[in-house]
Amino acid sequence: MKTELSIYKKEAWNKVSELYGDDWLKNGISFICCNEMVKKSIPPNVNGHIKILDNACGPGSLPLNLIEYLSQKENVTFTIDACDHASKMIEKLDRNLCSKSIPNGSIKSHVMDGQNLEFPDETFDYVFSMFGLVFFPSIDKGLQSMNRVLKSGGTIGISTWAYGGFIQSFFEGYRDAVGHEWDGEEIVKLSTEGEVIEAMERNGFTDIKTSTYITPMVDKSVEELYYSYIEAPMFQSILGGVPEDKAMLFEKLVIEKLHLLKQKRQLVNESIIAIGKK
Repeated sequence: MKTELSIYKKEAWNKVSELYGDDWLKNGISFICCNEMVKKSIPPNVNGHIKILDNACGPGSLPLNLIEYLSQKENVTFTIDACDHASKMIEKLDRNLCSKSIPNGSIKSHVMDGQNLEFPDETFDYVFSMFGLVFFPSIDKGLQSMNRVLKSGGTIGISTWAYGGFIQSFFEGYRDAVGHEWDGEEIVKLSTEGEVIEAMERNGFTDIKTSTYITPMVDKSVEELYYSYIEAPMFQSILGGVPEDKAMLFEKLVIEKLHLLKQKRQLVNESIIAIGKK
């Protein structure tokens, strides 16, 4: 019987929501990529009223960046709709934003399926999905739904994880522990710039520009990195394919590989940012 991957389970994302602390929201890889996305996608001379969607918002890294950036603009007012299918993620986002002063904007949170967005056609000027769309059961349904609610001429921005460095170590640990390459359902989707562009074009977006970011992971020990990240649904999906009697070996092998990367100064996480138009 085929086991559903953790990346598709609401309960897995609800469980991991409490692990996203201030270090993740304000200093982590997600925050860094969100900061880059905001600066690259929203021009510094933006003005008027803009409507923004954050699809699969998680605990709020993108809204925090958007609020900080747009609150400094004198000629801008804005609304942000942030949605996630995991209710605990929305609760975490609400707690993170409850003390934020937003003089020229507002934010609403929604528990919502990102593949079936419940907004009217052509509602938003900007639609984003930061490390969320890549874990949807159907990438196409997610992109099509975002296309539908984006205004003609509007901007889409997405970010994905690239297969390499840190993430690759977990798949190599699986291979060495189990005796063969990962042969289950694809976990790391849209892991190259070419795949991202092809998917976005297939679903009606144009003028797509991509950038790959390499972020060192040096703020924690190798063991701390392993034990924190193994709780994330992506890595739980890999661990779920390891036989129980091989789990300890898997852990040992991955930690060894991460130590080797650190010694070579190659302990990094690779991510892709893509921005396009409707």
